[in-house]
Amino acid sequence: ERQQKLILVSLTGFGQDGPYAHFKTPDLVGNAMGGLLYISGDPKMTPCNPPETQSYYYASLFAAYGVMLALWQRESRGIGAYIDASIQASMALHEHVAFNYSAEGRVMKRAGSQHQHNAPANLFKCKNGYIALFVTQTHWPLLLKVWEDHAPELDDPKWINSNLRRANADYINTEVTSFTSRFLKEDLAELMQEHGIPGLPVNSPSDFMKDPHIRSRGFFDSVKHPVLGSFEQAGSPFMVDGQRSAPAPAPLLGQHNHEIFCGDLGLGETELEVLAADGII
Repeated sequence: ERQQKLILVSLTGFGQDGPYAHFKTPDLVGNAMGGLLYISGDPKMTPCNPPETQSYYYASLFAAYGVMLALWQRESRGIGAYIDASIQASMALHEHVAFNYSAEGRVMKRAGSQHQHNAPANLFKCKNGYIALFVTQTHWPLLLKVWEDHAPELDDPKWINSNLRRANADYINTEVTSFTSRFLKEDLAELMQEHGIPGLPVNSPSDFMKDPHIRSRGFFDSVKHPVLGSFEQAGSPFMVDGQRSAPAPAPLLGQHNHEIFCGDLGLGETELEVLAADGII
């Protein structure tokens, strides 16, 4: 008999029923079948799978959203729910891939790092890397003010329109690159922020470790490993009541066997020795 207040969530590639329900779903399959892969990558090349396992993460957000709604229902009505979440369906909502076609009949195309609806909204070359800019019609006049020697034709009021700039993204991006390429990415980011223009550097791992914001929040801390020695390790990405849990080095093989088997599980010393002698642990 089902517990009436129970909340259960299933997160699978294609949901619990339908012709694909039994299919295996690695990240690549989730992105491909949901449509996100079709719009990912350079427009002149084959689709490129996004890094990491983004389809798992994105679908997990929708599953968590379903659980939140179920908790609200249980609080208000006293009943639980069964949440059946699908990676394929979740990825179809990413970047409005499904909506743009179902509502407008429009098939989105690959655009690389170029935003689908705005320009300049891309990665732009600097002296030491790249900066990410997102300039809307609100920010366009601000950018021209900072960019004092821009081409006079860019002062034409028609360029305020974000759709027009996006339609002419190749021209706009080429002009903007002639400006950004004069700067170090950190200096340009500071200049953009000072004038209220969305723009931040594309960090390498070493850039990230040196980032003053990351350092000020104590994201990295020193740990000492018995084999690897001392090094800085990333901590928890979130803080609780203003405190971040300190990182710890990875344990050695079997380091906590005694603590877990004898302490938490209540085994005796002799039983632990037998498990080790038999090669079980």
